[in-house]
Amino acid sequence: MSSLAGDDFELIRPHLRPSISSRKPCWFEVDEALKRAYLPHRWVVSLVVKLAKGEHVQIALIGRDSIFGSFAALGDTTALNSAVVLVPGVASTA
Repeated sequence: MSSLAGDDFELIRPHLRPSISSRKPCWFEVDEALKRAYLPHRWVVSLVVKLAKGEHVQIALIGRDSIFGSFAALGDTTALNSAVVLVPGVASTA
């Protein structure tokens, strides 16, 4: 959220509410329904895909400069990969 211009942030502020994440083995699984987009303040999420032979590969990190679940805000409500909370903390959700 810190990378948004002040005017842009003020446009979305009325639609945001605080959310606290916890550390779970897996926060979201592939094909799970996403209902919200999250804008991290102080947490980090690892996006992981499972390969054909069973290995897991991290494909991205989501932190305070990113949005998790942005497809949910655009109407696509299916998780394309698994998400693991590496550093629990606070986010805003829309």
